[in-house]
Amino acid sequence: MRDELEPVAVSFSTPLATQQRVIISHSEILKPEEEARVLGVVIDPSVSADQALSTFGCFTQAKLEFTEQSADPSVSAKATTLLAELRSR
Repeated sequence: MRDELEPVAVSFSTPLATQQRVIISHSEILKPEEEARVLGVVIDPSVSADQALSTFGCFTQAKLEFTEQSADPSVSAKATTLLAELRSR
């Protein structure tokens, strides 16, 4: 049985300029349906940081960082605002 805490090598299709060792304790893969749901929540002008937190749970910051990369400037700006509010707490 493989030890789940054992270091693992990961390969990328594009070469990396530098190497860095990191520990990943949690990860989440967003399927297209979840991406659409996250974008839909963030674009809603009435959604507050507290609502985002209760909707997205422990992955709120990661999901907001994802939406911050949106090509839609209004989605990106809203995600940035929500992230700033959550980080200021």
